[in-house]
Amino acid sequence: MKANNNENNKHFEIERIINLEGTSAECLLLAKKTNKLLAGCDNLNILIFNTNNLDYEGCLRGHRHIILCLFELNSGFVLSSSWDLTIKMWDIERKECIIILI
Repeated sequence: MKANNNENNKHFEIERIINLEGTSAECLLLAKKTNKLLAGCDNLNILIFNTNNLDYEGCLRGHRHIILCLFELNSGFVLSSSWDLTIKMWDIERKECIIILI
C-alpha cells in the first residue's frame, strides 16, 4: 500500500505490504467511521485491517461469489455487492451481516 502527499511541495511515501492470506483484493474501502481498511477479495471474503497499524482484525464471510464493491454508510455500516447478485449490510464492529438485499 502506498500513500503520497504533494501538498506545499512536500512529498512523503508510505509503503506497507498487507498479507491478504493467499488471495487478491478486488476492491478496497477505507472506512473512516470505524478506522478500518476493508479488502473485498476473490476468495469471497472481506478482510478487515486496522488503519492505525494495518494489523489483520478479522474476516466477513457470506458472499457466494467475488465481491465487486464496498461502500461505507453514514451510520458506519458497510455495504458490499457481489457477483452472487446480493448486497449485504455489515456491522464491522460485530463482524456480522445484518441485512441481505436480493
